Order: sequence, then C-alpha cells, then structure tokens
Amino acid sequence: MWAAGNIAAEIALETPGVDSLDILYLADSSTSVASTKSFLRMCTKPQYFLEHNEMLMWPYATAYDVRSPDQNRLFKALPWGGGGEPIWYKDDPRVSNCATLVGFKNQVMFGAVLHVLTEFEQKYRNLDADAQEKVTNDLGGQITEVEPDREDPNRNRSVISCIGRGNMAGVTVVMRGNSPYLQTGEMAAEACRRILAGKLLATGFQSPAKAIGARHILNAWAEKGYHAWSASAT
Repeated sequence: MWAAGNIAAEIALETPGVDSLDILYLADSSTSVASTKSFLRMCTKPQYFLEHNEMLMWPYATAYDVRSPDQNRLFKALPWGGGGEPIWYKDDPRVSNCATLVGFKNQVMFGAVLHVLTEFEQKYRNLDADAQEKVTNDLGGQITEVEPDREDPNRNRSVISCIGRGNMAGVTVVMRGNSPYLQTGEMAAEACRRILAGKLLATGFQSPAKAIGARHILNAWAEKGYHAWSASAT
C-alpha cells in the first residue's frame, strides 16, 4: 500500500544531506468494500511517525490541513494508520524524521470517514479488540456498500509528494499518477517477475524499494502509464 511514498522517499534521499521525509498521498479513487473496512480498522489502532529517531503516536481521530502540488485549495488528511514509511525508515541511518498523511480529493467521503473515527472514540474505544473489529466492519459496510467501477485514468488520478529536508538541503519529489488499485496489481506482477527471474534484491520484511528497487517499480508503472515523477530543489 505504501510503495509510492517509499519510492518518492528514495528519490528524495538521493539528494545529499536530506534526512527528513514529509510524505503526502492524495487520491481520487473510490475504495472497495474490503478496503473501507480494513482502513477503518487501521485508523483506529495506534498510528506512528518518526521524529528524531523516535516513534511517536499520532492522536486519534484528528485531521490535518494539507496542500497538494496539483491544487491550490487545501484538503484534509489523516495519518491512515501511520503509513509503512516510518516503520521502514525507523532503523535507516539516512533518516531521522518521517511522517505520512493521506487525503481524498472527495472531501465529502473524507468527512464521512472522520465522522466515523470520531464516533469510534466516543462510543467504542473501551471495547475489546474483537468487538472493535466488528464495529469497524459494520461502519465500513455503511460507508461503502457496493464495489466501485474499474478505475478510469481520466477520473481516478493520484499525486504523491515527498518533501525532503536536511540542515541546508531540500528537495520536493512529486509523483503524478492514476488508478491506484491497478498500480498495486502491476507492482505485484513486477515482484513476481523478479522472484521468478531470481532478481529479488532483498527478502523478509522489506520495503518495496529494498525488495524490488525503486527505479524498477517506477519503470514498470511508467510502461503501463500509471506514474510519472519530477523532483525540484527547495
């Protein structure tokens, strides 16, 4: 799920002196029935970011203002479970700080999600884990009742940005793409191709960039028309 931010971070870290990563996902796709239930469960669990080499917890049910590189208006975003990036970079000597936020262009949908998370804190935080999961599954089923249509690149666009900072260095990496679910399928296919060819770069619990290679994933996405990227000094 966190491959695109991982790749943007790796490109940012190519700039000498960068040790801090601020990552934003902003998508315009409808979520599947299963995804809705899983992200609600994820957002009600402890969510972490990396600050000065220490994992700190985001507050529950709290939204943040963000600005996409492609939009002038502000959007609301959530930690979305905290993201995979802070965990992958926790013990990476290159990185001291890493935070990930996720927003929707559909702010009505976002408002519904935030409302559910607020309701969870008010009514269900004291329940045991099994009861909490039943609640999030039930609430998720109310938000997304039917599977969305197949993604349309002209409608379901996404942007991932990573602001990299150091003491005096800075870079902004922007990945403009579309069809996040189709991107996921293509990345899985690329992973299978590399495993079958004996070209996997790392095994075990690894980030996509370490296991497959950031540039390899980017190239696979670009060939399918799912992503293009740019970087600029800040």
